[in-house]
Amino acid sequence: MVDEMRDETQETYKDSPKSRTTLHPHRQPRWEKRLPKSYKVAAMPGKRSLHIMVQLQMTDTGEIHGTECLIDCGADGEFLDMEYVWQNNIPTWKLSTLIPVNNVNRSPNENGPIMEIADLILRYKGHSERVLFAITQLGKETMILGLPWLREHNPEINWTTEEVTLSQCLDKCKQCF
Repeated sequence: MVDEMRDETQETYKDSPKSRTTLHPHRQPRWEKRLPKSYKVAAMPGKRSLHIMVQLQMTDTGEIHGTECLIDCGADGEFLDMEYVWQNNIPTWKLSTLIPVNNVNRSPNENGPIMEIADLILRYKGHSERVLFAITQLGKETMILGLPWLREHNPEINWTTEEVTLSQCLDKCKQCF
């Protein structure tokens, strides 16, 4: 994904601890066209969610950060908290087209649309895959893996022990680093 991003015409912004890149607004790149037209975020832990510890690896430097992740079937995407991204100097890509975000009740999210994404490697108990995370304010959460991730991996979840097992991974997961 990053290679496709770097192949596009880019300009650099100087508004962050790490240079951010954006594309010329008149041209939407192929990788961006694969993102959803809108997101639903549900950053409230409850009966339909649980927390696990994961690692995030940067694709450019290989630097790894551990963090707690909320797995929540009420969210319809993969999200990283904006503050966490800034604190850990995670590189992001500005979107040429903003993606609206709604709450579970379909009202617009007060934090506004998704303006940036981060391309990272997600690691969990021997599982490894590249994920495009939408960057937004998540309150007390650092990271959310939502229903698309759950559908794609179909994990086995022991709700009593809160143990998540990824034994049905697709080939794309096994190909990552």
